[in-house]
Amino acid sequence: MSINNCITITFVNDTSNVLTQKPQNLIHGTWLSSPPATIPAMSTVSCEVSTTGGGKQIVGTCTYSLSNNEVDFICTFDDSESSSKPVYNTSGPANYVATDLSAPTKENNVYFRIAEDNADWMGTKASDIKDKQINELVIPGTHDSGTYGITKSNNISADCSSEVRGIYELCEKCSPALGMVVKEVIAKWAIAQPLSIGEQLKQGIRYLDLRVWWDGTNLWITHSLTSVKLEEVIEDILAFTKAHPKEILILDFNHLYDIGDEGSAAGNTAFRNAIAPLNTYMIDPSVGPTATIETIWSSEKSLLILVSWYPDGETPEGEIHVPGNKNLWLDVPNIQSDWESSTTTDELKCKLKPVVIGKPDNKLWVLQTILTPGTQTIIEGFFTTPSSLYEMATEVDAHIPTWLQSDWAKGANIIIADWWQTMPYLSVIKLLNS
Repeated sequence: MSINNCITITFVNDTSNVLTQKPQNLIHGTWLSSPPATIPAMSTVSCEVSTTGGGKQIVGTCTYSLSNNEVDFICTFDDSESSSKPVYNTSGPANYVATDLSAPTKENNVYFRIAEDNADWMGTKASDIKDKQINELVIPGTHDSGTYGITKSNNISADCSSEVRGIYELCEKCSPALGMVVKEVIAKWAIAQPLSIGEQLKQGIRYLDLRVWWDGTNLWITHSLTSVKLEEVIEDILAFTKAHPKEILILDFNHLYDIGDEGSAAGNTAFRNAIAPLNTYMIDPSVGPTATIETIWSSEKSLLILVSWYPDGETPEGEIHVPGNKNLWLDVPNIQSDWESSTTTDELKCKLKPVVIGKPDNKLWVLQTILTPGTQTIIEGFFTTPSSLYEMATEVDAHIPTWLQSDWAKGANIIIADWWQTMPYLSVIKLLNS
């Protein structure tokens, strides 16, 4: 049966075209605020639809035309007695990607997104970017990129805080069902990306933040809970790299557990073996983080793989690659990624200002445009919003496109975000690289 009295619809126009409304078809329900007549390029616009009177259904379609395109962007929504939760669908013209996104904590909030096909955006923009240094290019990235596989059924992982782990173990000891409730809460705050690595790359993401734990048997992508095995991620990267040779990918293994200089021999061997299929495509660290895109393309390599091999950044002087693998870049000499822990958008913006001003000239560098929940935020989430990382991310994502085009227009390299599909991300970044 219907579970919502109102649906908030947000249209994300992640293209360089204006969307123009065509006749809408609202079968059941009433518009509280009507769909916009036009949706500007690189923008988001919202509207609301509710049930009518004592009705229990919200069913309809919104249709928009793209400039000079005969095929429309079509968005359908159905929250009726025939389904336990709202059903959303999108479709769009060829050479575009149409998606819909909602989260378990906000099923009555949906993002309908239209974007250009960005699978080959670097190659397509070759004339604009070939002479840029890799640390001058604006690169779209994701934070905790591999967390899409996290569920409440997965195991607590090595990176889970001792405080959270203690709460889980106490509750699980009292009742397995109570322990599962705790893991459900953890999962809500641990999932930073809903899309697989393969899908992120197809949609234009070129920097991946990867955190790996060797549990003694398998290598897992983690964020308080295990997500997917590293092998799955490597398979996606390999398949994409083979199909799109001009797309330069930066893989940042910046949190390793039981792997690295102080990791176990078994963990290190497993890690090296897992990434071995990528060896053919790895960019030599001697190329350096100030190499031009043309220089990298001429090497016929496209994977820049960074590894946090030494604990606390204690990299031996003069070393630029991981011992035992000359194609793996050490993180400290090659990239700067300052985490500015913030719980509000205003606090984050203030903390990022000196990061931009103090950007390094000789390294890759990352702007972490993310909010970080504290214990108090998570506790309050039981009673109010935000009650998940999804909700927290949408607060800051609403501002990132503006920040990129104003404050950071001439001073950004790698951008990382959570739940980036809620904003016009790729279109803004491509514009900055023009």
